[in-house]
Amino acid sequence: MRSLLSKTIALLRRYPILWLPALLAEFAAFLLRWLVNPLQRYLSRQLLLWLTQSHSVLGGAAEHVAPSGSTLAKLNLLRLPFAFGTEFLGILFSTVALVATAALLRSLAESRPAILPATLPQIAASRRRIFHFALTLLGLNIVSECTYGFAMPIFMPLVSTLQSGVEHTFSLSLAASMEIEKLNLIGNLVSHLWVLPVVLCIAWLIAPLQARLTQASAFALTPPQAAQARIATILAALTLSLLSFLIAMLAALLFQSQLPSPLAIDFAIGVVRTLLTSLPLALLYIALTLVADPSVAAIPTPTPTELTEPGNPTEDPSDESAFDPLP
Repeated sequence: MRSLLSKTIALLRRYPILWLPALLAEFAAFLLRWLVNPLQRYLSRQLLLWLTQSHSVLGGAAEHVAPSGSTLAKLNLLRLPFAFGTEFLGILFSTVALVATAALLRSLAESRPAILPATLPQIAASRRRIFHFALTLLGLNIVSECTYGFAMPIFMPLVSTLQSGVEHTFSLSLAASMEIEKLNLIGNLVSHLWVLPVVLCIAWLIAPLQARLTQASAFALTPPQAAQARIATILAALTLSLLSFLIAMLAALLFQSQLPSPLAIDFAIGVVRTLLTSLPLALLYIALTLVADPSVAAIPTPTPTELTEPGNPTEDPSDESAFDPLP
């Protein structure tokens, strides 16, 4: 596993274009959320006004009444297509990025130009597998979100209990306690930790499916290949969970600053999230391709000395002339 990790990092350092599919996919998902969320809020507000509008039988002016439970349920139903549609498209973007990264690696292994347009035939040939995988992952995410919803009433009291315990154990001052409460440190930590087992279970389940997507033609993985794919996916899931927690802390700090508007904060957080999360995803896509497609293992990777010396060309070990003594 250590050799797989070192090979993956070396490939990304030598061929930065391997980062581009994951970066574009994350940025496309960010722009999609950026556009869909205001539209969803606008439609929800208009629907709420329409559902709570009350007219007098004498033709008087329209009045608005307090929303009932059924009205709020209808609003929640309106959010479902937006939420599931946005999530599905985000998964679809990431899956296409995985296939594109594998195609770039095969181009490098075959000494062909590694450019994004050259990946389009492989993406088109894998469209059925991409669509089926995205639907599978969406279904798993829906099941996990339903599990979170049922368990939320149980875990919410735990947040206040933990916060009181931390303040009592470490004898925090009033100012420190208020800062922890403003940052929602305990709440964010608990919310990321208690969903982590479900996230790791999903990562364990989808890892072989992801690895097979990197193949030009789907073949069954051997047990060692499946084990390596699961380890790589779980490591990526842990890294992404840590980044998600740090980004949540960054968001809390930014919301306390004097930025012009919340829209500027949302955009800044989205850009940071795109840059940070695309890097471990790119490493995961490269590692899965190396595991599932042995043909890409022939791609030459430079030594650490060659990486620090751009003018030093990589020597081919198979070239015997490189080892001839000087005359």
